[in-house]
Amino acid sequence: MRDLGTALALVLVIEGILYALFPEWMKRVAAQAMQVPAQTLRVAGLIAACGGVVLVWLLRRVAQGVEVNGAGVTSLELERSGAGHGLRLRISVEDERPE
Repeated sequence: MRDLGTALALVLVIEGILYALFPEWMKRVAAQAMQVPAQTLRVAGLIAACGGVVLVWLLRRVAQGVEVNGAGVTSLELERSGAGHGLRLRISVEDERPE
């Protein structure tokens, strides 16, 4: 229950920051959302929710030290690559296999 509360608090923090920094943009997004059919919003919401569940599951597995082919995954980092034109996922691994 503590994790759910933390997640909801982070949603409020992120949404609050967006409204504080970009109020006109948020108003335009809300107005555009009114024009989108309800079924499209449902599908987009379902896809976002499923993606979030998968991401939480992956992050939890990494935090628990998942083993991949005998190697323990110790960290997962997402960083900008190059001049900010993309993202790079870096997975740190400790190889614990006998030689």
